[in-house]
Amino acid sequence: MQNKGHMAKMSRFSSCTADSPRSSSGYCTAITAGYGFFRILAPFLRNNAQLMKRRLFVVFALILSTGCILSPDIEQEPEELLYAPEIMLDHLNPPDDSIIKLEEACASRKVTFQVGQIRDFNVRDTLYIRWIINWDPTENRLDELGWEGYLINPTTTQIRPGASKILDYDNTQFDSSLYAINTLKFIVADRPLRSGGNGLEFPPDSDGAGQLASYQWTLEVAESGYCNVD
Repeated sequence: MQNKGHMAKMSRFSSCTADSPRSSSGYCTAITAGYGFFRILAPFLRNNAQLMKRRLFVVFALILSTGCILSPDIEQEPEELLYAPEIMLDHLNPPDDSIIKLEEACASRKVTFQVGQIRDFNVRDTLYIRWIINWDPTENRLDELGWEGYLINPTTTQIRPGASKILDYDNTQFDSSLYAINTLKFIVADRPLRSGGNGLEFPPDSDGAGQLASYQWTLEVAESGYCNVD
């Protein structure tokens, strides 16, 4: 059987005869030398492969026993940049102006104020709204004023519908006498607001990240001016 195997291997080189056209180019010499070198090297390669397998098995067993299997890095989404809400000044009603005149003899004794649009680049934010009449942080306590507040829910677009308020002349915080000066402040924030003393405060766990925007109308009660029609 061994002789037959040897003869089978040798038959692969049957083309390397004196009659072969390749014999003159040294082809047979190179093939024969390469075959001899491979026969010498083959036992070493087989033994070395077995040794490498054993070494890899030992290393893997040590890793399992110590629990030192490193998990692949998982790419985390970058933190979203926080932007303050923005009041769109071209969508104010009454429009952005130095002083808004309100009609003293207004039959309905009401005037509607509106912030038509608010832009927030963080579309998943809930926005917190406050309307405050005649707030002076140096003189009166915010928590004693009749402010109004509500929410604007998250959306899928940066531009959100704003908010409106009907200013009632009979509001105890409003001075409806002729030529009286009042203020109406609109505040929008992306964090819950607290009424602490004279100011607006963010909750302690907000890490200082909350941001707000505000707009204030200055109002004068005059002989003619804005008035809601019943």
